Amino acid sequence: SHAVCFDGILETLPESLRRFVTDIRLLEDMTPALCNKMAGIGNAAALLEYLVNNHYFLKKKEGGHYRFYDPFADYLRSVLPPAKEEYQKAAQCFLDAGDWMSAGRFAFLADNWALLERCAVQTGDAMITNGLIPELDGWLDRLGADRCGPVACLFKAKLLVLRGQYAEAMPVVDRALSGFRSAGGR
Repeated sequence: SHAVCFDGILETLPESLRRFVTDIRLLEDMTPALCNKMAGIGNAAALLEYLVNNHYFLKKKEGGHYRFYDPFADYLRSVLPPAKEEYQKAAQCFLDAGDWMSAGRFAFLADNWALLERCAVQTGDAMITNGLIPELDGWLDRLGADRCGPVACLFKAKLLVLRGQYAEAMPVVDRALSGFRSAGGR
């Protein structure tokens, strides 16, 4: 366990930095703008640089991105387990930044069905193309038939067809067509 290695690290930080690290602990690939949004502050760039320069298990990557070292990130999430509201906040931050894939991943964890469906619809083709079929399938299964709009239903049917489950795909296509008709063909 990494807990022994990192015990007491957070306590060595000033309160404002401890709060900042707590606020951004869910993020993997961080930018100052994203951290500002997650933490509700305006000085994330300075705080990130302080953490890097003082060896607080954060590395600076190319392009102004930052990332906690994986063992430290795991430690933070284990000692400070996130609440659904934090997942929701992260989903909204990524949505605001135009990162539909990350927004969907956090919407999934937040049980935000409406946002999860929007993200599945926005990223479904890219997820299929990039080999993320199991993840997309998980999103659609989490939504369930009763929460899937017509476009999401078509993605579910597409996944069934890709697996050769043609008979199972047909009722899903019918449900999608019914949904389109109910929505006035939109």
